[in-house]
Amino acid sequence: MVESFYAEKSILITGCTGFIGKVILEKILFSLPQVSRIYVFIRPKKGSNIHERFQKEIINSPCFSRLKEMYSNFDSYIMPKIIPVSGDMLEKDLGLSKEEYLMLQKNLNIIINSSASVRFNQRLDQALQMNTLGTLKLVELAKQCHNFHAFIQISTSYVNFDKNGWVQEKVYAYIENPQNKLNELLSIPIELLEKQTPSILGKHPNNYTYTKSLTEQILINETKGLPLCIVRPTIVGGSWEEPYPGWVDTVSAAGFLYLSLGDIETIVGNKNFIGDQIPVDYVANCAIVATVHACKVGKLPIMHINTSSRNPVLWKRCVKIVCEYWNNYPTNKYNGHCKLALVPSFTIYKILSYFTRYLPILILTILTKVSKAPSLVESLQNKIKVFQKESIINVAISNFIIHEWIFESKQVTELLKVMSPKELQIFNFDVSKIDWEICLTTFLQGIKKNILKEKVEALDKSHAINLLSKFNYDHIFLI
Repeated sequence: MVESFYAEKSILITGCTGFIGKVILEKILFSLPQVSRIYVFIRPKKGSNIHERFQKEIINSPCFSRLKEMYSNFDSYIMPKIIPVSGDMLEKDLGLSKEEYLMLQKNLNIIINSSASVRFNQRLDQALQMNTLGTLKLVELAKQCHNFHAFIQISTSYVNFDKNGWVQEKVYAYIENPQNKLNELLSIPIELLEKQTPSILGKHPNNYTYTKSLTEQILINETKGLPLCIVRPTIVGGSWEEPYPGWVDTVSAAGFLYLSLGDIETIVGNKNFIGDQIPVDYVANCAIVATVHACKVGKLPIMHINTSSRNPVLWKRCVKIVCEYWNNYPTNKYNGHCKLALVPSFTIYKILSYFTRYLPILILTILTKVSKAPSLVESLQNKIKVFQKESIINVAISNFIIHEWIFESKQVTELLKVMSPKELQIFNFDVSKIDWEICLTTFLQGIKKNILKEKVEALDKSHAINLLSKFNYDHIFLI
């Protein structure tokens, strides 16, 4: 059914220069070659036109390596099927010319919106323009399409950040009139908005989760009569299987933390809480299949694609696996032992940081001014850099470790039930089958290969287990 649904369809995918969008594009090309064409939104950059960005940031990515192995005539297969479009979510009519807009109205059948600004510290007005207003512009385009079938919105499970514990697959009404709220926020002068941002966010930890939440609330009212499905992933990690195990090309969230272990020593969080992570290819497969089975006019399916309710893993186990790997296969960047103290509050973290970070830096600063020895200068610079990194991680990530959620996954479970055996094999997103040791180890291999550009060694399992037994991980854990 999935293959027949996509046959001869025209699809618009946003965010293809990003992590999730790239995997969605590759998967459709690999498993659904019957598609007619794929429009890829690419924002022009100074000094680089969209075709250069398309080639450099998308087609040349290792994400497409298996396609290039499958098709010896890759360029002749791929180029007629993909149409780069100079689109900008911040501009009127998505930055499209009148001719381009009319062309999409005539031909477009499906929109998969994976575009988003995930910079947690971005100005609120900019995040609103991109994540909320940009999405509404895509909805307006979808409404004007002549033969439209499905709109998939990639959101985040953390739109309901304040709902500790069980979180349902629904849009919680936080704001009485969300559209008016958006208009109000965009009318506030930038300097005043920046001052008011903390109070506006409320319990939201950053602009990203707030704007995604506001977007969902507006979509309820703005998409009546439109076949829409909202897919909410949790923390997105490296791939489980596709395009190859462990593939990753960006470091954020858990990946940022895992890569930093060895440098950082203290972070705020609870080692016994569930660390809800999901492989990127599971997000892509869920979105692709949801387009077929879930998007129905008059319904608004919300799909949590997560592991907390069906295959949970605790943060302490995650870090045990991560430390085991880095201690056995250190990077060129860091060769020490991976160790981490998990503390229950920001107050305790600040006290510990004063004695373990701030005071040593202060003493080194004084010594450096006195002696000016190059070794002291280098040591001071390294300590400052590590302290800054640890502070950034605590601000950006700790909120997701010191809280715990169990996300309902009824919609995904129902989706898996209606898929054929062939579809289940091709579009796998059954999280119950994830082996966390394999999943996280291949994720780390992907970080080492694709981010650090280092050689990935074959795993020596017996040596890894032997070394692991030397550490008491009850005292050094975290995300």
